[in-house]
Amino acid sequence: MAVYSKMSNEQVDELGQAIGGRISNLRGIDSGISNTIYEAEFNNAGCNEKIIIIIHETPDQVANGIPAGQSSNIPDLMCYAADRIMQGIYDTGGEVVDIVIPKPYKWYFEKNFGTMSFSHARDAGVMVDKTVSVLPFIDGVSLDWNPNRCHSISLIEQAGRGLAVFHSAVEGFSEGISMKNPYGIEQSLVSVESLLSDSFAIDRLQEFLDFKKSANSVEHILNILSDEADYIDSNWDLYTGDLQRNIIHGDYFPDNTIITRSGSLAIIDYGNSAMDIELLDTAISINAWVCESGVFNAERFSAFISGYNSVKPLSDLEKQALPFLGRAASFSRAMLRIDIALNTQNYDSANSPDDCITHLDHWRGINKKINLDEPDISL
Repeated sequence: MAVYSKMSNEQVDELGQAIGGRISNLRGIDSGISNTIYEAEFNNAGCNEKIIIIIHETPDQVANGIPAGQSSNIPDLMCYAADRIMQGIYDTGGEVVDIVIPKPYKWYFEKNFGTMSFSHARDAGVMVDKTVSVLPFIDGVSLDWNPNRCHSISLIEQAGRGLAVFHSAVEGFSEGISMKNPYGIEQSLVSVESLLSDSFAIDRLQEFLDFKKSANSVEHILNILSDEADYIDSNWDLYTGDLQRNIIHGDYFPDNTIITRSGSLAIIDYGNSAMDIELLDTAISINAWVCESGVFNAERFSAFISGYNSVKPLSDLEKQALPFLGRAASFSRAMLRIDIALNTQNYDSANSPDDCITHLDHWRGINKKINLDEPDISL
């Protein structure tokens, strides 16, 4: 169960009173590795509804996690984006796009917005203020990691539209400038440099790769990451200097979306949201939605891009930069997975970097074909 912070009966009562009712039947649900998630019932004036309670655990559970102060911006961000969508976001054909961002309850405890104190995950004697989001339950089907649930080309196109709607909905969020991305490229470059100089960490990475029965040797992975770090660092300003910065989702994967009973796509889990290059978010998402067993699928790629372009068309500059950002996203995700593996005692809960290395090889091939004067994002 992904429950790291146990809510006391007193906290449950206080939270219920703060949102104007009574919370009962609290049940921890197994979802993700970095947050505590509960499903519960909420009674307000005799009306019962299901709710989801999320305790944002970072930086307790994940290496380089979201700073505690920054996570308090996440409920505000969701309220902002949900309100923008309710006002209507239109596609290029002038039609309202049907995407759902759940709007959290606004609640206060001891004059703080959405925070409670819990024991630190690694030191029970220390109390830490953690952001607690309370969301309406979304009745639908989670896409999770089952590839059979996200093979539909129409669904892939809908996912592309969803990301474009998210990017449109969060534009102008005033607190966004303070939301730094701890999983960004800069941190990944620091992480690979640190890893290469740490023999103990390299031995542990070898142990992890053996445990995962990785197809890649530790030497191969380190050589690729070292070369890629040099390339990204040398070319970052060339490719990204003029690209738009915006709030990114940071984790727009199939398991962070739900298809509602009415067929709408709902976007959940904003724990990695931060200010960064918008196109980097698109590249991260393409890796998640377009690949089958780590291998790119051309039809899926076209569908995702078509969906995105139907709401927020990529500029020629973005098309030209996408393969480079694809490389950067694959590199960064590989380093994040390695960081998590090196900072956990449970290898079962950590993911292998193998598919990220496969993504990286693909984007490298595309990047070599790019002519700076003739943008091309074909596979």
